[in-house]
Amino acid sequence: MSGHVCLDVINQTWSLMFDLVNVFEVFLPQLLLYPNASDPLNGEAAALMMLDSSSYEQKVKGTIIIVIYKILIMLLFFFLLNIA
Repeated sequence: MSGHVCLDVINQTWSLMFDLVNVFEVFLPQLLLYPNASDPLNGEAAALMMLDSSSYEQKVKGTIIIVIYKILIMLLFFFLLNIA
């Protein structure tokens, strides 16, 4: 298990014709929608995904909510610091 990025465009066929719009609208969503559990960066998450996909989805959703709250708190502090 190495956690290598398996998307062919990033590993082998990258060219200047791909821009950031392609990366954020096409390539990253593909990596997130179709993770490679057989060569994971996070072995615990991959094992949970393979053994209990509903628990995996719940854990991912919970983690996303926590990250969003942290980002909102940082933005709030940034906003409040810049008002003064």
